[in-house]
Amino acid sequence: MQRATVLVVLMAGASLVLASGAVVCPPSGQDNAWFRSPSPAMSVDDNAQSGTAAVANTDEIDYLKTSGRPGTGIIEEDDQMVRITPFMDWSNDTLIGETGTLPTLGVLTTDATEDGDIFVGVLDPCGTDEDTAYVWYSSNAGQSWNQIIRFGTGAGTNGGIDDYVLRVGWDANGSWVYHFLLYNKNTTDGGLWVFKHRVPYTSGDWTQITQQGDTLLNIAADLNMEDPQHIFVGYETQSTRVYMWSSKDSAETWGNQTYIMDDRHKPAICAGSDGYVYVACLKPSDSTHYRMGRHTNNLESGGSWKFVNVDSSADHQFRDLSIAADRAGSGATQTAICLATYKYPGNGNIGPRYGWTTNGGEDWSSSFWPVTNQSRETWDMRHPYIRRSYHSSLFRAVITVPEPTESWDTLVYAYAQSATPTEWTGRGVPNDHRITGEYAANVDYSVKNLGGYVAYREFAAEQIWFDGYAYTGVEQDTRAVGTPADARVGTFVGNEGAISFNLPNASNVRAVLYDGAGRVAGRVFDGRLDAGEHRLPIPSRNLAEGVYFLNLDINGKAHTAKLVQVH
Repeated sequence: MQRATVLVVLMAGASLVLASGAVVCPPSGQDNAWFRSPSPAMSVDDNAQSGTAAVANTDEIDYLKTSGRPGTGIIEEDDQMVRITPFMDWSNDTLIGETGTLPTLGVLTTDATEDGDIFVGVLDPCGTDEDTAYVWYSSNAGQSWNQIIRFGTGAGTNGGIDDYVLRVGWDANGSWVYHFLLYNKNTTDGGLWVFKHRVPYTSGDWTQITQQGDTLLNIAADLNMEDPQHIFVGYETQSTRVYMWSSKDSAETWGNQTYIMDDRHKPAICAGSDGYVYVACLKPSDSTHYRMGRHTNNLESGGSWKFVNVDSSADHQFRDLSIAADRAGSGATQTAICLATYKYPGNGNIGPRYGWTTNGGEDWSSSFWPVTNQSRETWDMRHPYIRRSYHSSLFRAVITVPEPTESWDTLVYAYAQSATPTEWTGRGVPNDHRITGEYAANVDYSVKNLGGYVAYREFAAEQIWFDGYAYTGVEQDTRAVGTPADARVGTFVGNEGAISFNLPNASNVRAVLYDGAGRVAGRVFDGRLDAGEHRLPIPSRNLAEGVYFLNLDINGKAHTAKLVQVH
């Protein structure tokens, strides 16, 4: 049987941004039954069992400690960007929307449903009771976006919005979208609220998880894939205590209030499988380690806690944490990974380290993050974020690298398999619209993208952008890539396909074929071509059946096409 090679240029769809979504504000404070439950007097960390932790790769060079200098924040338009290699552009980025003001230290959060619908939320902090959280929705793999909600402050009744996390779950009747918002009014109207709605959004319901009381800070949330699905939310108080709650009825009621740790802040939490849930925290200042806790039964009775200090060293001053864990399989063989940034006192450089377990949190190892372990001129890395999506086996991670010699910053993206948490495939993802280091980028997975995607805020602008591994749902026909390549691809039958394009000037051209996992499957061309029409053959005789991606780079401008190999 002949093999059919089908090539499709992956075009970013025109962004559809509504003028404004529905303005939604929480009601006045509720009188929920769990408010009257006594708060735990002692943290579970006080009498828990201890795990073990060790530092790996101590005989290898850690370039953060031996190269470069701290970032200076000086921006020069003409200098060249430092890129993590190998270098690959996923697609042309799509505009998600605009916030209306130029936020600096806000929050970006995202998640995707089982069907691949993507939600992106952005908190625009104004420093007043006019804080706003915007929510956008895409049902076609990020090709177009609608703004569906704007969370407001109820004219200050509930206070300003200090933090925001978006998570997607489901039950027997379909998907739920949960928005966790921290309102800072120190009254019964303030505190931690959750707003939930179905997909597509028409209306939703508010539930107050806890009132303000001791001022709340830094919320974190995640949920597992069990039936019923358990939702977890955590936060710190102004008195540096960390608490967690859980719900197993789609956020209708909350319980299992747990006092996790004392003298800790910036909690990061994740839900694994088999009832396992993890929480990691820092010391309030100059944290020379991070404290990792793990429970084995969804915060409910019958489970056990284990705590351990991970990556301890006088040379570490940890700053931020993010954690992810396996979504399926036995807890005893579960992989969890924590990505962190730290400052090295010896030279002031800031960069990432990571810790991992492959036995459900019994033992932890830690090291520098190999993705960024290379000699650099400056080190000022921020916003670590790692995610193990609900329906993908990969751990996907991003970190933002402010470039003091650039008019934009760098986004570093990498992934690892659960079975091999120390083997990372890393790439610098070129952001077509100049990511900013002031905001954290987020990474996740959508089945409609055939892989990961990132959302980020543009440097010195109000725009929020989307970049996905692949767009699906586009017609399989000949499409024009546009300037400068004006490449044309179509359907070919036989042992090879081809891509044709016209060059207005002599250009440097590179064409590389990648498989569905991002590995190089073939190098089509790498050299200089004269002006005029060109046709590059794409050998497919030895390709296994599946999805492939052709990356065509012309003078540094990349375009991506999808190739489907059919036997």
